[in-house]
Amino acid sequence: MNLKILMIAPTPFFADRGCHVRIYEEIKALQSLGAKITLCTYSLGRDIKGLDIRRSSKIPWYHKLEAGPSWHKFYLDLFLYWKAKKILKKEHHDLIHAHLHEGVLIANRLKKKFGIPVVGDFQGSLTDEIKSHGFTKNPFLLKSFSFSEQRINQMPDFSILSSFQLQEKFQQESKIQSKIFSGQTSVISDALPPSPASPSPFFLCKLKEKLGIPKNAQVITYLGLLNTYQGIDLLMEMMPKIIQKIEKVHFLIMGYPNEKKYEKICYEKNLQNHVTWTGRISYEEITHYLALGDIAISPKISQTEGNGKLMNYMAMGLPTVVFDTGVNREILGELGVYAAFPDSDDFCNKVVDLLKDSPRREKLRPLLKERANTQFLWNERGNQIIQIYRRVLASQAPLKLFFPSLFHQIVKILIGYFILDYFEVIPNIFYP
Repeated sequence: MNLKILMIAPTPFFADRGCHVRIYEEIKALQSLGAKITLCTYSLGRDIKGLDIRRSSKIPWYHKLEAGPSWHKFYLDLFLYWKAKKILKKEHHDLIHAHLHEGVLIANRLKKKFGIPVVGDFQGSLTDEIKSHGFTKNPFLLKSFSFSEQRINQMPDFSILSSFQLQEKFQQESKIQSKIFSGQTSVISDALPPSPASPSPFFLCKLKEKLGIPKNAQVITYLGLLNTYQGIDLLMEMMPKIIQKIEKVHFLIMGYPNEKKYEKICYEKNLQNHVTWTGRISYEEITHYLALGDIAISPKISQTEGNGKLMNYMAMGLPTVVFDTGVNREILGELGVYAAFPDSDDFCNKVVDLLKDSPRREKLRPLLKERANTQFLWNERGNQIIQIYRRVLASQAPLKLFFPSLFHQIVKILIGYFILDYFEVIPNIFYP
C-alpha cells in the first residue's frame, strides 16, 4: 500500500535556496517510490509542477523569501497550523513529516488531535540560527529559545538530522540521548538528483558573454544566500586581496537577497569589473552557471546547519574552498580545500593557492564528480526515509496516540475547547 504523507514546511517554499532544495528533492525521491506527498507551506513561494502544494492564508504585508528568523513567523505558523488541521479533517494521511523546529511544533499538536505519528526533519539548531542571523542578543530570549528548542527536539516519534554535527548537538541534551541510542534518530545528509547533461561549449560561451565575464579570466563561483552568516561579509573583505594576487580573476556571485547592498560595496572598493551579481537564479538553471566556474567557495560560518550548495559544486566537479567545519568535512571529505575557521586570511590564501595550482584542480574534478554520484544521491535517501516511515507506523501504540495527556485534557476544560483549539500550538512547548 502506498503511504500518504502530510509534509509540513514552515517556509515560503519554493524560493530557490538550500532548505527548499532539500524539501523538494525529498519529495521527488519519495514520489518515485510510490509515496503520495501533500506539502503544507506558507502562502509565499513559487509552485512546482508535479507537487501537491497546499498554502496557508495569504498575508498581504509579508513578502520575505530569504532564510532567517522573523517575529512574523509566530502568526504565520498559526495560519499554517490551521491549514494543516483543515487538510487532516478532510483527508486521511498515514504520517506527518515535519520540517524545521516550527514544523515539528505544529505537527506535535496535530498528532495529539488526530492520532497521527510525526517524523521530524531538522536541518540545524534553532538557537544557533537565531545567533547566526543576529536576530536577538537578549540573554533571556536566547535562553527561552534554547529551552523551546530542547522541548521541540523531544517531540517527534523519529528525528531525521541533516548532519552528524547536529546529531552531536542532540547528544549533548540528556533527554535526547535515549532517543539517539535507541535508534530513534538517523542522519540523512543532503544529496543530489541524477546528474543533468552538461551545457554545450557554445551555450557556455554565450552565457559568459551575457554575464560580462572576461574570456581569459579564472572564475570563482558562489551560490547561495547573500548575508552575514553565509560569510558574504568575509568575502567582501577577501575580494581585494585575491584580486591583488590573481589579476585575471572574476567572481560570479549567484543568489539573493541584498545583492544591491553588496554590489554597492564593490563599487566603493572599485571591484565592479571583477564581479558579476546574477541575483536569484532558479534551481533548474544553476548547473548552467556553475559550469562557468574554475573553482567554488562557501565561506559559511554556521557550524551546525547543512551546506547543500557543496553538493551542487561537487556534481559539477568544482574544486571548493570552505572553512574547516564538521558539516563541510562530512560532505567534501578529503576532497575539500579547508581554511582554518573562521580565519578569512587563511581562506583567501587557500583560494589563491588553488587558482595557481592547475594540476591539483584537474585531479580533483573527476574525484568530486565520482563522490557526488556514488555517495550523495536522493534515490538512496528516499529509500531510507520510506523505511523510517514504516518503522514508525509499525511501532505506534494506539492508546498513546488517541488519548492525549491528562494535563492537556485539564487545560482544555479550564480554558475552553474553542480557545485552545485556535491557540494550542504555543502550549505544546511546555507539555510535548
